[in-house]
Amino acid sequence: MKNNNDTKLIMVVEDEHPISDVMAEALTDEGYKVIQAFSVEEGLKQLETMTCDLISLDLNLADRLDGNDFLERLPQYNSDVPVIVVSATPNKLAKAHKQVKAVLPKPFDLNNFLDLVAREIG
Repeated sequence: MKNNNDTKLIMVVEDEHPISDVMAEALTDEGYKVIQAFSVEEGLKQLETMTCDLISLDLNLADRLDGNDFLERLPQYNSDVPVIVVSATPNKLAKAHKQVKAVLPKPFDLNNFLDLVAREIG
């Protein structure tokens, strides 16, 4: 466990359970608290009752709403939380969003992902 700061809360919005589980386990091992959401609706519902320090977001969610929809609605819940987009199709990011701090194409290097998280929130 490397993170010595107060425990930071990270939401992983990823519909592929194996990928979400690997990300969550790696983040937990680094000392972060992790919440998993498997759809846009689930992620936004969780944001109604909690505040995250960072969100990892897939763009292609098997849902009626995708990552771009999530980014459009996010400011209603938290306009400051940084977002790292982790997607097999990063070119599908509809427009620049001030909350998107990094874009990581899939397949991704887990250590690179953890470095991006640490850079954003410590």
